[in-house]
Amino acid sequence: MARTARRGKLTDVLIERLTPRPDGREAIVRDGVIPGFLIRCGRRKKSFEIRIERKGRQKVFKTLGAWPGVKADAARAAAHDVLARYDRREPISDPRHGDMTVANVWPLYRSRLIDNGASPKTLEGYKFAFARLSEDIRNVPFRELAANPILMADEIEAMRNRTLAAPGDVGTSGMKMGNSRRSL
Repeated sequence: MARTARRGKLTDVLIERLTPRPDGREAIVRDGVIPGFLIRCGRRKKSFEIRIERKGRQKVFKTLGAWPGVKADAARAAAHDVLARYDRREPISDPRHGDMTVANVWPLYRSRLIDNGASPKTLEGYKFAFARLSEDIRNVPFRELAANPILMADEIEAMRNRTLAAPGDVGTSGMKMGNSRRSL
């Protein structure tokens, strides 16, 4: 069963009145102006998304942020940007030229630390923190990280899981974690 779009565009007034379906499942309301632009309304949050599916091309499903942190007009502008990049066959997830990301700011910040006389231990600590970030988060523009703090929360959770799951790591109790067997 195909979902039909609304006749008009998504507005903050409409979104404020949205509720999940009576059976508790999330409601999906599509915008009538930009194809693939929608809002998912669940019990706890309302999230903007863009979904692009074209025959013979890679599908794109991108979360644009949660309402009310991201307003409808800002989400629509982001959806329009993603759709335009997709139509120009530009990478969707890569930052645009000139966008500030952790990956392109880190060398500048490191140089600043050295110029200010930071100790080798401090430099080592920052280098370790940078290395722990996933490649995806390193290349997300700061404006997107600021607009969607859930991205960083998910990254922090993933780092914790990687740390806990790494075999042979030493946990907080000082005991070796992973790949250990007790002999009785």
